[in-house]
Amino acid sequence: MRTSPLIPVLFLLSSPLLAQEPPAPPAQPPAAQEEIPYPAERPSSRVLFFSLDGELKAEPMQKALIALSTKEVECKLVAAPQTTSARNGKNFVGVEIPVGVTQKDVVTALRKGCSAAAPLSIACFQGDMMDQGGLRGAGAGIPGFTQRDFVVGMDGDLRWYENALGARQFFYVGRKLDAKSIAERYKKLMSGFGGSADVGKLVEEELSWSLATPIDPAVAKRAEKALAKLPGVFTATLDAQTGRLMMRFAMDGVESSAPLKLPANLERLAKEFQVPVEQSRRAARVRFDTWPIFEVLDKEQLALKAPEPAK
Repeated sequence: MRTSPLIPVLFLLSSPLLAQEPPAPPAQPPAAQEEIPYPAERPSSRVLFFSLDGELKAEPMQKALIALSTKEVECKLVAAPQTTSARNGKNFVGVEIPVGVTQKDVVTALRKGCSAAAPLSIACFQGDMMDQGGLRGAGAGIPGFTQRDFVVGMDGDLRWYENALGARQFFYVGRKLDAKSIAERYKKLMSGFGGSADVGKLVEEELSWSLATPIDPAVAKRAEKALAKLPGVFTATLDAQTGRLMMRFAMDGVESSAPLKLPANLERLAKEFQVPVEQSRRAARVRFDTWPIFEVLDKEQLALKAPEPAK
């Protein structure tokens, strides 16, 4: 499945009111341009996710994060820390950081307000928007338990789970889990509750960029090899003659995200699919982080092709 947005954009068209005189033809809006999921643009920020242990101290943590900010980008928590009964004493957070700030820097800052901060990896699946996971009744009669508790309880390395409008995102520590093992555990769990056992399709996407030429063939090969090793990347090809860079990747084991995006019609979709707006807002789908690509390109002294001059 190669789609970047969490939800397809839906348009609601209203008919003009009838009048005695024929109405003038409505002005035609400019043709909508399809958004490019991964434009050839150097990002200014990215998002990392962490599991925090111990009592949280907001003031020192926020102060330490702000110290990592730049003039262009504020280093901040994406949302307030959240916890689940399945992982008492652990809190889930996302942190938006300026590019160039390292994971180690963020861990040091977070630990100013907690006892430990563990980086999380991510696997993301896209399922039917009408299917909320088959666990609506799983917590019934068990006070204090939610759908998230059951899913996170599938494996000791899982730390957080989000599901809204068909997007299922699993956040975990370590290297033992991956998309395949998560799907297998999810199927086993859901089968026990009689719900949908299909976790959905692993989110797979691609990008195509034009780099400045000429490119030394040896440099192109080194770049291809380094790009193919990035988390989640299937293939990476760089044509030394044309400068065309093409990559295919999946949201499987990725360690960061591009800045999170929310669909413009979030509230209406949440209402249509009977999903709380706040739940949908929290579950903005993670996206492939292109900053590591630029780190490889910079190391090999490769640059994006200059844009065509405006006519």
